[in-house]
Amino acid sequence: MQLNTIELIQKLKEIVPLGYEVSLRMGSLTITKDVFCKRERFFIFSTEEFWNFSWNNGYTELEFTNEFEKWIWHIDQTIS
Repeated sequence: MQLNTIELIQKLKEIVPLGYEVSLRMGSLTITKDVFCKRERFFIFSTEEFWNFSWNNGYTELEFTNEFEKWIWHIDQTIS
């Protein structure tokens, strides 16, 4: 499933407290990230990172939208 950032935000809000493992393609490079919505903040981690849901690490919806405005997300699986 291919989504823009606004669509990803809506999907994340629907499955709280779970998250998604997503892949992003930038040319021939593919990056895998873990994305969550917790306590009205959006968190994005590389798959190797420890998930730290500290308030300071998250983005507000506006910040997340602005930061990742042109990204295309591919949902690989739901994280429980």
